[in-house]
Amino acid sequence: MRIGIWFYALATIVTGILNIVWGAFEASHQPINTLTQHVPGEQALAYISGFWLFATGIAVLWRRTVQLGAAASAMIYLIFACSGCLAFIP
Repeated sequence: MRIGIWFYALATIVTGILNIVWGAFEASHQPINTLTQHVPGEQALAYISGFWLFATGIAVLWRRTVQLGAAASAMIYLIFACSGCLAFIP
């Protein structure tokens, strides 16, 4: 069970680092541009979500903050999932 937590945390940390390095969202996993071609402040949002993902990935690794980290990462992944679902609404 613990190995799954480590993989989840590592994937979340790497996703956050990629958002920070690229300054953009990865289109297949973070479909923010589904409603419009250009989201105002997209680069700033990518940095914020990158830091958010990085912090939540680190938080999941510590026993004291695992629940907070899991809840915070679930919130941002829910936002990404909802933005992807909005593309299918006519």
